[in-house]
Amino acid sequence: MSNGLVDGRECGSCTACCVALTIDEPELQKLPGYACSNCREGAGCAIYETRPKICREWFCAWRRLDWIAATLRPDRSGVLIIPFKQDTPPEGGAGFGLDFLVLNHAALKAEALPEALAKSVGDNIVTLLSVPREPGNRSARAFLNEDLREDVARGQISELRRHVKMVYTTLKFLAESDPDQPITIQNQPAPDVPA
Repeated sequence: MSNGLVDGRECGSCTACCVALTIDEPELQKLPGYACSNCREGAGCAIYETRPKICREWFCAWRRLDWIAATLRPDRSGVLIIPFKQDTPPEGGAGFGLDFLVLNHAALKAEALPEALAKSVGDNIVTLLSVPREPGNRSARAFLNEDLREDVARGQISELRRHVKMVYTTLKFLAESDPDQPITIQNQPAPDVPA
């Protein structure tokens, strides 16, 4: 890794973060679900070399964590893994969390997704599953650690996949039934969950 990034991994034509994320900085503002005005679908950022500071400093977990499989590149897998700071990590846990934003239903079958979720939960990293809502609205999200802990401990990847699909389906239903209502599902408080 150089500069905290995995060697050999580049953003290239991926624009998942350019669309999915909320950006509220003086130099750039955009709502989730809307493409940044500099985003060129299939070509990346039109101003990549001179992009705003927030865009130069932020990288998805696929770029930062070498244990996340190369197959989980966001534009190819449909999964954007968003790292967030965890000021009060769980006992023995990491100082960061991971929000697995599943951009579409097909992404649930992404190669290496269950293994990445298992590694995150097994390493006691606060792990969220998120589903995008209508553009301009925050994602619906669920705290996964408690739901998946037993599957991970037993090495039951097929059960983990089943649980994740069930959580995704519930989030999708709730997001579509009340699109303006913030939705967070969790069995226990997950401190410092990003907005």
